[in-house]
Amino acid sequence: MLKRTGLFFGVLFFVLAGCADSSTPGMNNLDSTAAETASDTQNTTKDVAIQDGMTCVPGKTQCIGSNFLTCKSDGSDWDSETCQDGTHCTLKGCVATECRPGQSQCDKDGNVQVCKPDGSGWGDAAACKNGETCVAGQCVSKDCKAGDKKCIGNELATCNQAGDGWDTEDCGKDKVCFQDRCVECFEDKNCPDGMVCQDGACMSAPPAITTTDLPTGTVGEAYSAKIEAAGGKTPYVFEVSEGSLAPGLKLTDDTIEGTPTVTGKFNLKIKVTDDGGLFDEKAFELIIGGPQLEIVSTSPLPAGEAEKTYDFQFKAAGGAKPYGWILSGSLPTGFVFGSDGHIQGTTEDPGDYDFKVRVVDESDPIQQAKGDFTLHIKVAPLRIYGKQMLDLFMTKLVVLKLITVVQSIPIPYKENLQAKGGIKPYHWVETEVPGMLKTFLPNAGIPKGLTLADDGTLSGSATDTSKVMTVKIPFVNISLTGFAFMAKVTDSQAKPASDNGIFFIPTVPVNLGGGGGGLPF
Repeated sequence: MLKRTGLFFGVLFFVLAGCADSSTPGMNNLDSTAAETASDTQNTTKDVAIQDGMTCVPGKTQCIGSNFLTCKSDGSDWDSETCQDGTHCTLKGCVATECRPGQSQCDKDGNVQVCKPDGSGWGDAAACKNGETCVAGQCVSKDCKAGDKKCIGNELATCNQAGDGWDTEDCGKDKVCFQDRCVECFEDKNCPDGMVCQDGACMSAPPAITTTDLPTGTVGEAYSAKIEAAGGKTPYVFEVSEGSLAPGLKLTDDTIEGTPTVTGKFNLKIKVTDDGGLFDEKAFELIIGGPQLEIVSTSPLPAGEAEKTYDFQFKAAGGAKPYGWILSGSLPTGFVFGSDGHIQGTTEDPGDYDFKVRVVDESDPIQQAKGDFTLHIKVAPLRIYGKQMLDLFMTKLVVLKLITVVQSIPIPYKENLQAKGGIKPYHWVETEVPGMLKTFLPNAGIPKGLTLADDGTLSGSATDTSKVMTVKIPFVNISLTGFAFMAKVTDSQAKPASDNGIFFIPTVPVNLGGGGGGLPF
């Protein structure tokens, strides 16, 4: 069913803003198949003039992005059909897409062919140099060491026993060729729930002790602390695997309980084993105080990091619980100190902060203890970020806003690359894509017509689609079509920090066939 689309009118706005004359010369179609049929369309309409009240030449066809437009029989308006996934627009209608833009293959004669920017078919074949052979769409040396392996696209190539050629294995849709092998994951999030990524394979997740620390105790008073765990297969078995509990305490099932008889600091490890034999160990410090109230937390406190949530609980021992806490001095902006001795918050201000803490108990008479403390907030790591981010082979990929590309018609584009952390101002520069990514980003580079400024502003206009490619993101059902490039950001610290990322500019190529009728509006 033919219908109008919001994308259609949005693209027209940009096109009209970029040209004053709807019949601009040189408005070539981006689709090779469409280019071949343009003359047919023109021949059928060249003798038909646009009459008063007409918008277009009856029967004329055009492509705007993935929309196929046909002028109505009375020339009053355009009907629009959106081409579905797996098809693309030509002047004859929506036709099946043969390949992914930028994808390469070896033809029957061993030459390299690259998929056209619109996916309509394969470009002209290019022969490999002497001493090279085409493997998985790339020219590689025929000479190799038997058994050597390398990733070419998503195929694992292995040098044959004669050392004069390569055998290939497609890693398939569920695995990715990476560092000379087919892997099914890079991180735990690539695996199904309840599994973790280990050495490139998804495996059952072991249990993990989730208890962060043990509460302090007092000699002669009943003590109880539960150890909690998650993951793995229940039931769990807990044990003290190293060190010892304070005399008077024991671990029963998942709970440390008893009445301590000796003061001191006791270092130990607790081990949890699940029903499948997988285990986790975690170190703890157990502090048992005496009758005298004391602050057992020491200075400096564990360091924090700018722009990252900080959470710390002051500890005291002895005296009579519950305790009350009072702070005097300055904490980082955004931090809060509670009457229970709990500090938490997030700040953007790195530096050293000095303050005093006092704790009181419910003894009669009341006991108190004081201490001087320092908290260091580190500069946050410099890192690239964006509104839409994906992982491409453990490299962050930032999806920028869409760019509209019309051959011979420069349409302005502007986007700012983003980073956070470190010390401003930042400095940006385009960098070379590393070798392991080149096979997946064969046309990487800022497209002609766009420039990247030192402050991270990407601007200009693009009219050439030769660098357009389609990239499949590993382990997720996502494909992107457009331009890709790598950039590096550096901050202004005395010893500058830096970060790298892949940036992807999605495209909507606008195909406008020649002939009467001009732009559809």
